[in-house]
Amino acid sequence: MIKKIFRFFLLAAILLVAVVFYQWNHLRLLINTATEQLPRGYTLSYSQHYNNAEGELVILEPILMHNAYGVLFRAERLIYQPPSYGSYWDLTDRIILSDYPVTGEIRLEGLTIPVEQLAKVNKKPSDIEFAEILMLGCGRYSPPSFNAITNMGFAELNGTTEISYRYDSLASSIVFQGSHKLESFSSIEWQLELNDFKPNNDASPYLVYGQWVMFDTQFLSKRDQLCASTNNSSVASFQQKHLNEVITYFEDNKIAPSRELLDRYELFVEKPENLTFSFSPATGIRLEKYDELSLVEKFEQLGIVLNINGRAITQLINKAENTELEKVVKNKTATTDNKEIIKRPSVYRLRQLLDKRVELIDENNKRYKGQIKRVTNQRIELQIRQSGGFATVRFRPYEIRSIEILK
Repeated sequence: MIKKIFRFFLLAAILLVAVVFYQWNHLRLLINTATEQLPRGYTLSYSQHYNNAEGELVILEPILMHNAYGVLFRAERLIYQPPSYGSYWDLTDRIILSDYPVTGEIRLEGLTIPVEQLAKVNKKPSDIEFAEILMLGCGRYSPPSFNAITNMGFAELNGTTEISYRYDSLASSIVFQGSHKLESFSSIEWQLELNDFKPNNDASPYLVYGQWVMFDTQFLSKRDQLCASTNNSSVASFQQKHLNEVITYFEDNKIAPSRELLDRYELFVEKPENLTFSFSPATGIRLEKYDELSLVEKFEQLGIVLNINGRAITQLINKAENTELEKVVKNKTATTDNKEIIKRPSVYRLRQLLDKRVELIDENNKRYKGQIKRVTNQRIELQIRQSGGFATVRFRPYEIRSIEILK
């Protein structure tokens, strides 16, 4: 009897080992199949893999590399959660056929991005539009690159990232969601909804909705310090220079930002908390078409909604100025480097110009030369020469289009 019981448990143990080995080998083949689908030049290595108690696939010490740039990131573990435990058995075939499971989630824990190493091999500036805007006015670091992040004091970035999706094969739609938290740098959450998203179909899908949220913006104070040092100026002077160049950037792209947008962005520069950018084009727009749009076309077609520091911007563009701006942009000549021009100056910046001689341009493009004698939140007084004497002209802050400091 004892021998029969022992034989039963021995066979059961052998069977269990065989199942575990088959499962382990199947998962290895699954991982290898997935890595083979990476774009040319990319490779993924790891030390171990297993299934945890929740049925998730755990890959230890994953490292993503590029032939030209070396290590792009490393992590303590990569965790993949399929729709169900049984999904593993046909997942290899699904990957090959691009037949996606209805849901899925990937988490990278203990993520490290080796910024300093990447800065040595990739010196190209970023072509991400929003990143370019954030670094305007920063001298040689505008547009930004990995070198700018390194010089902010970040040799590497550490954190976690999660990406999940929900796929509806009947409606040919997919929703992506992502969360990226980088310690002492910033946190980003995003969502993207696409239609006409079909496996084995090269047609570009329609963008239906997107949202991008940035918070914990600790890197912006590092940016201010770096850019002030680069410009040999104070942080306040760089912030004003940055605001001026943001306005110029929009004007060069034939967009007249509203006073509300400028005021809210100025507050964000002084005290950055969070920024939310969402878009939902009325008829959808194919992704391949997106890159072909000019900035003004993106504003017109994407249904953009902007929220700064928890407050929505009700009007992004000053439509009354846009027609006139198009004419100005065509005939615009660049200002010389020795001119210090402040566009849409804040009250704070105007107070710094007390008793200085300036040329002021108001909202009607009328020019005044004189000395700023008084600044309050409601009124600016400019002393000008008139008929052999002096006169005082008064303006409200929002009536001032630009001020040039005269030597």
